[in-house]
Amino acid sequence: MKNKQTYSIINNIFWVFSNQFKYAKTSFFLLLLIIPLTILNKFLLIYLPKKVVADVIAGIPYFQILKSLAFIMMSIFLSDTFINATNTLNFAFFCRLRQKMQYKLTLKNVSVNYQIIESLKYREMYSRAQRALWANGMHCPLTQISQSFAELITNVIGYCFYAALICVLNPWIVVILTATSFISLYFTKIYQNYEYKNRDKWTVIDKKIWYLLNKSSDFKIAKDIRVFGLDKWLSKLYKSLKRKNEL
Repeated sequence: MKNKQTYSIINNIFWVFSNQFKYAKTSFFLLLLIIPLTILNKFLLIYLPKKVVADVIAGIPYFQILKSLAFIMMSIFLSDTFINATNTLNFAFFCRLRQKMQYKLTLKNVSVNYQIIESLKYREMYSRAQRALWANGMHCPLTQISQSFAELITNVIGYCFYAALICVLNPWIVVILTATSFISLYFTKIYQNYEYKNRDKWTVIDKKIWYLLNKSSDFKIAKDIRVFGLDKWLSKLYKSLKRKNEL
């Protein structure tokens, strides 16, 4: 029987934003602020060369051109600065949501029946939940959901805006760009389905890899590894697991 996803992408996005609004409201509004700032920044980057060329062709004095150029470049610099600052603040406030989810996960884990904890299904689910909350610098899978959705909204709005401008030149350019976007979406969907299909297998392999890494770096068994010459065997086992994880 084919496994079906319990929650759709829309369900997951709604869950993240609802909890973000509940536990990290400031982060939610900062994320909304990033969208118009990013669109403005991209528009100014496109408008800058167009403005310079149009002014030169029109014969406007170079001093006035430089003034306009300086104003636009300053606007680009300020928008970049605001975007970077807003992203940093957004991550800082979003950590509240990640900490809240980590607290809920720990609370759930200590309240679950012992027999359920020992089951393979529960351990796999718990491992996936932990990975969703693991932070790598300023990013973790939980934050990437809201950030990716904000980027999607920004790109859709920007695409509609730029498509309207491009249509004035040649509508076929918009058709080609739209077709290539759907082709990219198609192959992305294939990869996501493949990733979901093999998720359970990768979870088990990841646990074995982490166990192997932890034990091989444990000082308590370092002597046994040297005495019995287990270093080559451990290295071979690690490479075998990594190959399985890459398939």
